[in-house]
Amino acid sequence: MREPRPRHTLQVIRVPSLEVQDLGLTSFDSWLDENGYDKTNARNNRTIWAREGGWHLKRCRNLETGTDDFWFIAFDGKGGKIYPLKTQRDYRAAYRKLEAEGYAPAVIEQMTTGAAYNLAYP
Repeated sequence: MREPRPRHTLQVIRVPSLEVQDLGLTSFDSWLDENGYDKTNARNNRTIWAREGGWHLKRCRNLETGTDDFWFIAFDGKGGKIYPLKTQRDYRAAYRKLEAEGYAPAVIEQMTTGAAYNLAYP
């Protein structure tokens, strides 16, 4: 079955970085495939991201290297001002902390970055 054509432009940032990659009308599934990422963690929250705007953090496992890469993902170009590198590292640490506490990746990824950070560090 063919993947539906995306209706939202996609921007990504590898954490930690300040360089935005504007991927245009690329679906997140296609982008994962093209970059060699495992899609089993791809509970694709495209609609949530598109509705809320802003940056959302996602962990993706690279199948070739076996490493976990963290990405900030934004739809519709609503990424706004990029978080400072320290904040990006803090959000990545919050993700790892929540996962260690038993939160499923799909649950963490549905949270805004602020909500995830506040839950990890009350």
